[in-house]
Amino acid sequence: MADEVQIADELYAKGAFQSAMLQYQSILQKQPNVAEIHYRVASTAARLQQTDLAAQHFREAIRLNPNFAYAHGELARLLMENQQVQQGMTHARTAMQLAPGEPMLALAMALSMEAARQTEPAWEIAQRLLSQGFEASQLGVLFARLAPRLKRENEAITFINKLLESGRITSSAEQSSLNFAAANLLDRMGQYDAAFEHAARANQIRGDKYDPGPADRLIRDFTHYFTRPVLRRLPRGTHGDETPVFIIGMPRSGTTLIEQILASHPAVYATGESDRIFNVWQSAIRRHGDVTTPLSQSVDQLTARDVDELAEAYLAPLRGHSGGAARVTDKSLPNFMYLGLIAILFPLARVIHCRRDPLDTCLSCFMTDFATGNRFSSSLSAAGQYFQQNERMMSHWKSVLDLKILDVNYEQVVADVEGQSRRIVEFLNLPWDPRCLRFFENERFVATASQAQVREPIYDRSVGRWRHYERHLGPLRAALG
Repeated sequence: MADEVQIADELYAKGAFQSAMLQYQSILQKQPNVAEIHYRVASTAARLQQTDLAAQHFREAIRLNPNFAYAHGELARLLMENQQVQQGMTHARTAMQLAPGEPMLALAMALSMEAARQTEPAWEIAQRLLSQGFEASQLGVLFARLAPRLKRENEAITFINKLLESGRITSSAEQSSLNFAAANLLDRMGQYDAAFEHAARANQIRGDKYDPGPADRLIRDFTHYFTRPVLRRLPRGTHGDETPVFIIGMPRSGTTLIEQILASHPAVYATGESDRIFNVWQSAIRRHGDVTTPLSQSVDQLTARDVDELAEAYLAPLRGHSGGAARVTDKSLPNFMYLGLIAILFPLARVIHCRRDPLDTCLSCFMTDFATGNRFSSSLSAAGQYFQQNERMMSHWKSVLDLKILDVNYEQVVADVEGQSRRIVEFLNLPWDPRCLRFFENERFVATASQAQVREPIYDRSVGRWRHYERHLGPLRAALG
């Protein structure tokens, strides 16, 4: 059995997470009561973005061994990423108490505190780790997050460069994250060429390549199939539910800001990002075909009963979390592809389409350390291609759908936050609430790359940011036409 575990561990170390998962699950079938195996399954599931499965196995590892410090630490990180801040803090504190001398668990506690806006306690732990000579990429990233609030940008960039130059950070993912952290620190410090150099290096190390082909094919299929005559004959949801609000737009276009403004309204519950609509789309296709079945066959065969059942599959989980909120936001940005399905399932739904200057949007994508996906951000030209795809798809939907769609311009929100916030709240047919203007005081955890921005009042330093990088933007301008 030890040999099997070693093989799985080697696969995990190489980044072959899918193969490692199969191996660990095979071992788990033979040893279902071993906490360490559950921990390995959970860690691998987390790498594969299988959040629910990871949480399940971390909890089982803790049930089998309540003193499993690392299981508590990793579960804390997972809970934080999924907006369960208080539960995450509890497990992080337990982990630190179980192994007070373990720096990685102390770091997990500091990361949890930073996520919970406890800047000073987080800095106390980080400072202690720094004084002990502890070197880890996550500590560098944490230092970069804390530095602007502590006025320690120079110290943070020095520490990150030390880590990068030491040769001890061998993981490409960690090297990439450190370079992104450096890029954004240097951007705040006004050292734009150096910032761009770090962002370019981060993307190069990550090695992602964007293939526009699949998205082009999907856009082609949807624009050819979802026409006004077809949409008129397709059944519509009869449930009369106008709860869902879909926030869409390019990443870095202000979607998280709009979500946070609305989440500060007492009648709105924000679910963050999820793949619920994508899963419903897959279910819709499987009802009368499979992924190879033409749209004209699988969607045409949907009945009124199918549509209501699919809508209920989406709505049911929301009822258990939203506490009876009048509106529930879904900020999964790929939903812009599935507005045709959304129009069928939720004819009373509202869509908020966030817009921002394309140069600022794509540059910001290029300089952002996205947790997963978003291969289009790997280069400026790829970001420009994806922006154009987004524009083509949205132009089609607006020409054929009867959905209520509100365009919200980021620059206009920055210039007039109250006026635009009132406009958005009115669009949702809700009474105005002044708490929307205090969105930065909302303690809700934001698990996206924009978490730092929505903790501050509106600022305008991101408007026209592209001008600082003008000499690097040739490939982006070419892609945008």
